Amino acid sequence: MKQSRLGSLVKHDCLSGIISRWKYFAVALTFFTFICAVFAVHANAFLRTYGLSEKLGFFDFLFQVFAGNKPFDLTDRSVPSLSVAWFTFHAYLLFLTGFYAAEDLKASAVSFILRVKSKTKWWVGKFVWCVLSVTFYYLLLFSCIGLFAVLGGNTGFASESVCSEFFGIEIGGIGKHDIAVVLLFLPFVSSIAFSSFHMMLSLVVKPLYSFLIGIVFLAAAAFYCHPLLLYNFTMASRNTVFFPGSGVTSARGIISALCVALISFLGGIVVVRHRDII
Repeated sequence: MKQSRLGSLVKHDCLSGIISRWKYFAVALTFFTFICAVFAVHANAFLRTYGLSEKLGFFDFLFQVFAGNKPFDLTDRSVPSLSVAWFTFHAYLLFLTGFYAAEDLKASAVSFILRVKSKTKWWVGKFVWCVLSVTFYYLLLFSCIGLFAVLGGNTGFASESVCSEFFGIEIGGIGKHDIAVVLLFLPFVSSIAFSSFHMMLSLVVKPLYSFLIGIVFLAAAAFYCHPLLLYNFTMASRNTVFFPGSGVTSARGIISALCVALISFLGGIVVVRHRDII
């Protein structure tokens, strides 16, 4: 019976929080298609110009999203750069996940909490929804990238020339497992941590404020490299796998993400239990 009560909450969140909000995911897919298409055009033009026989692989497109940008150098007089693909990817995910819990709390939470007789179960349902939403978001990205890689005639790994030219990252001699962790697993678990934290925070302050706080930390990480700015762990250009000495290690990033997710989960329980909902 307990499982069915929690299951009804999860079903409700999947219907109203994912399926009914399909337009949000359609926008995400449109964005993924756009950045992949633009990158494919420019990267293939580069390969043709220099007569290189390499073809774009799956991880080339992943680098386009998760390479990020170099930290801001105060001694460099040039204009600081920002990876638009990286920033928009994470900013939109915060927008996608950061408002739903607070909106549902106003719309239908009371009836569901009365039905399952537990504020904690309501929050658990929201946390499960958050994980599923982030997972679906990433699956859309991977599906889009996979389609471009297949259409380009290459389902392989990545082009060393493209990674060096476009991202300033040398992948020669680096294990595929290490690169996969940096570009696949680390951004994914980090996104779950960030999304769940700001979803929890949206129950404490207004969702808009929670979203803006997330954007501030996202922007800070874009220009400053420090392990305490956790968004650094989603950028390959900061990871010690490619740039030793940065202090941004995959192991530290995974541990930090799991800790933030756990804090978000437990913090959400405390918040909803002490909030005057019913």
